[in-house]
Amino acid sequence: MIGRVAESLKGNAISEDRDSEEDQSLGEKVKAGEPLMEQAVQALRRYHEAQETGPAEEVEKLRLEAETFMTAVSAYQLRVSRSKRIA
Repeated sequence: MIGRVAESLKGNAISEDRDSEEDQSLGEKVKAGEPLMEQAVQALRRYHEAQETGPAEEVEKLRLEAETFMTAVSAYQLRVSRSKRIA
């Protein structure tokens, strides 16, 4: 679970480093974060689905996964918004 989030963040960090040119628009930076956002939404869906029928242990695991992805999305978006203000 955490490994998937770490790999997603690593991919976005590499993309952000490579594309950190001043001419990159905010829209481009947001678009670069879309795969991470999609993974977060999918994790949230899995969690909500498991709440209805899954065992408590599985529900908790999926809750933590969704929370971790959403935190990663927030951190990425914060970094993007801060870099735009600085540029």
